[in-house]
Amino acid sequence: MSKRQPASLCVWACFLSLFLAMAFGSPAEAAKRAASSRVPELAERYSLIQSAEVSGDRGKNVPETERLNRAVSEARKAALRRAQQFLERKFRGVGFGYEILRTAPEGAVRVLDRRTLGPDEAGRPRWRIDMEVDYTFRPASGSDAASRQAAIDRAGLLNVRLWTDKKQYRAGEPVTVYFEGNRDFYAKLVRITAGGAIEQILPNNYRQLSSFRKGIRYQAPGEGDRFVLSPPPGSRETFLIVASPYAMSHINMKTLAGGIYQYRSRWSSFERAVRSGLTLGAEDVAEFFTAGCEIEVSLP
Repeated sequence: MSKRQPASLCVWACFLSLFLAMAFGSPAEAAKRAASSRVPELAERYSLIQSAEVSGDRGKNVPETERLNRAVSEARKAALRRAQQFLERKFRGVGFGYEILRTAPEGAVRVLDRRTLGPDEAGRPRWRIDMEVDYTFRPASGSDAASRQAAIDRAGLLNVRLWTDKKQYRAGEPVTVYFEGNRDFYAKLVRITAGGAIEQILPNNYRQLSSFRKGIRYQAPGEGDRFVLSPPPGSRETFLIVASPYAMSHINMKTLAGGIYQYRSRWSSFERAVRSGLTLGAEDVAEFFTAGCEIEVSLP
């Protein structure tokens, strides 16, 4: 019996390995799936960012959390009202409608950040609240991409086209990313590697370019850059651009070889940090646009 036991264990191990491979795929495939779960959606995303300073109730019997909740509720109502007014003006007479998106549990207005400020003149607690409203288009039936873009241009909405010269690359072949906006804009160009790392490739340590002109085609790597985009064989990578007519503040990141920056947290955290970093006045409504593209690199 003891002499046959190793053979039976070997058979069992082979069976288990086969079962796991069928159920979960190879380790490389599992790693690819894990990375893809960290990659954001590539669909174009339109939103409006607002910032408000609000004061809370000064009553002695009102808990601090209740004061904040009331202040946030009022700020969200005001943000939704201003967003609707902004979009009504933009879409008037362009042949397209709009729809404000609602997601659970936040509804139409998502709170990006809130910071405690000093008391106001009446001695009440005060907060700064950054908020975002997502929206999409309701195009006329049968509208194609060209007519949709024409309507966006007529409405004066910011749109940035992002692309690479092809979708499939050979192993070792360098990648170049291009983008062009229909208005002057500020932007950050981001790469999400096959392993899920978030790298800001523009602006970078050697090319501090963050302001871009309407109708001009930009590329990365470009003049002044000291990095090459050469993803590993058999990988899939994503490039995204986040853009706004308002300047974006610098986010604390690690500097890598070639001067590119690495963000050491999740994409959702990066998005919030970028959006809440806009410099806005009390009545400002800032457009914010996100677009992405994806490439694949073949095996040798």
